[in-house]
Amino acid sequence: MLNVTYDTVVFHLSNACRKLGASNRTEAVAIAITLGLIKSHQKLDAERG
Repeated sequence: MLNVTYDTVVFHLSNACRKLGASNRTEAVAIAITLGLIKSHQKLDAERG
């Protein structure tokens, strides 16, 4: 388990949202998937066959 504080997590999530131009975490994930920064479960399942 990582020893990070709640404030540290909030800080990094806020920075990620800001950089992606998202207003919340859900939108940030959707943008990141669209940009190919992360893969959705459907893409991962399709790659596995």
